[in-house]
Amino acid sequence: VNWHEPGAEELAAALLDRGVGVEAGLWSGTDGAARFAASPLAPRVLRVLAEVTDPAAATAGASARTLLTAVGDAHGRPVLLHGEEAGTWPVLTLAARLGLPTRIGLEDTLHLPDGEPATSNAELVTQALRLVRRQNGGL
Repeated sequence: VNWHEPGAEELAAALLDRGVGVEAGLWSGTDGAARFAASPLAPRVLRVLAEVTDPAAATAGASARTLLTAVGDAHGRPVLLHGEEAGTWPVLTLAARLGLPTRIGLEDTLHLPDGEPATSNAELVTQALRLVRRQNGGL
């Protein structure tokens, strides 16, 4: 449930009341994180998807840090950080540096870190794993 959208809390409540697990989508550049922080439903979600919608490689990392500050402790829920378009790779690098879960796929970016087109999700995952290993000292 994208918390910045109208009716998000009502939708989350209806899903939770029916036993459906809810992931809270908190987009950068919106009031979603503030609305989530104030919600009595926040501790009941499965996890938080901190979604950096800044597509620019040069600014996505700063946007991610701003979003993470707004997310705070996320009511103790796990936080998955990810970006999109050219901002995908800087955000993935930051997630690795901070030890946060992340994701990668063609829905996030169509390009590899060097700007070449990705041929598959598997190729993106391979590149992401290399990047994460580099951030973690080759582990």
